[in-house]
Amino acid sequence: MTSIMPFETSVGCPQKQLFKLNNITYSAFYQYNPTADLYTISVRRVSDDVQLYSGKLVEGFYNNIKDDVTNEVLFTLYVRNLENMEVWII
Repeated sequence: MTSIMPFETSVGCPQKQLFKLNNITYSAFYQYNPTADLYTISVRRVSDDVQLYSGKLVEGFYNNIKDDVTNEVLFTLYVRNLENMEVWII
C-alpha cells in the first residue's frame, strides 16, 4: 500500500496528524525550524505512545520505520516534495 501522509497545508507547522495503517493508528508531528531552515517529523504509535522515528525531512529521502521491539519494518517514509509537504507511506 502506498499513500500520502496527512498534512493540512493551510495550517502550516507545527502540526499533528493521525493516520491508520494495517489497523494501527500513528501520529505524525511536523515542525519547521526557521533558523536552520529544515522540517522535522516525529512518528509515534498511538496505542502505546511509543516514538518510532524522529528526524529531519529531506527531499528524496527514504527511511524505514521499524517496530521498537522486533525491529520489523512497519512502513517506509519517502519525502517526495517539501514545498507541498508530500511525504509518502510505502
